[in-house]
Amino acid sequence: MKNVFTFLLLLFSLLCNGQSPKLFTTDKELSSSLINQIYQDRNGFIWIATEDGLNRYDGAKFTIYKHEPNNEHSLAHNFVRTVFEDSKGHLLIGTYIGIQMYDPATDNFTPLAKLEDTGETLESNINSFIERKNGEIWVSGNVLCKLDIKDHLLTVRKVDIAVTSPGSLFEDKKQNVWMAKGEEGVYQLTPDNQLTLHLSKDNGYVKSICEDQRGNIYVGSIRKGLFIYEKERKTFVPVDSFPTKNFVADQQRGIVPPDGFGPDQNSVASSPEAMHFGPVFGRGEDQAVGRTVVQISVRRNGGGNGHFHFFSVKRVISGSAPSRIGKPTYPIPSLM
Repeated sequence: MKNVFTFLLLLFSLLCNGQSPKLFTTDKELSSSLINQIYQDRNGFIWIATEDGLNRYDGAKFTIYKHEPNNEHSLAHNFVRTVFEDSKGHLLIGTYIGIQMYDPATDNFTPLAKLEDTGETLESNINSFIERKNGEIWVSGNVLCKLDIKDHLLTVRKVDIAVTSPGSLFEDKKQNVWMAKGEEGVYQLTPDNQLTLHLSKDNGYVKSICEDQRGNIYVGSIRKGLFIYEKERKTFVPVDSFPTKNFVADQQRGIVPPDGFGPDQNSVASSPEAMHFGPVFGRGEDQAVGRTVVQISVRRNGGGNGHFHFFSVKRVISGSAPSRIGKPTYPIPSLM
């Protein structure tokens, strides 16, 4: 569910164990407080996809991109849902009406992607991008597509599966593609194209998918919290040992709750070690899942200082956020 009172909070380290917050709002900096995604590209720019324009932060100022009538090289639509950079440095923009690519040389955007077989523009409300281990770029929207990029021309081919509007995408280590479909559940597409629906009933609205270092697959829902995939039974089961619905995935310790924030507080903390958890963004590094958190991105500059932490939350708890995830860590069932 879209949180109308979304804030974008930039936290930067002044000391190794302390942080001072700075709040950006629509009064001066942002084009909209309705934030869909926060993403950092390989050059360090922070991109904020909103429902009224695309924002880019360079560490000093914001640049706002919006649709310009009769200019096919402007943003195609002001409703921007997702941003993604592939391994070749192509920065892809998913809008309400289709796919574009940002051209840093001209500070403009390509025309909308076209269907390979007909040459017509793909009209699709884009949800997410993934780059598969075989190099293919898959795009979810009204349909599931494969995207090809040649000389700044974008073309797509539809993937023939029995799923409409597949939602957020995630590929695990075994090359299964998982698709979060809200109340409908979560689909699993195996490498041999076998499609299975999980959590089809009472799932709490599936929103995000994550895999930890041990190969465990987690699904986050808005109302039912966290589920883990039980491989032997080939089914998802609830993780009942967590007292809060705000989680981050830690490279060393698995899924942990934010340190210093209780289950009733609508806020979250992050750390330089946090991994990406949830819908695709931030080049697979940093994100949280839960009822109250929209996005988290951690900018790494090396060393203990200079880390930028972007939070998108319901409300901000006063005081400084902890710079590292600490206790408690709750056990995760071993399902290997």
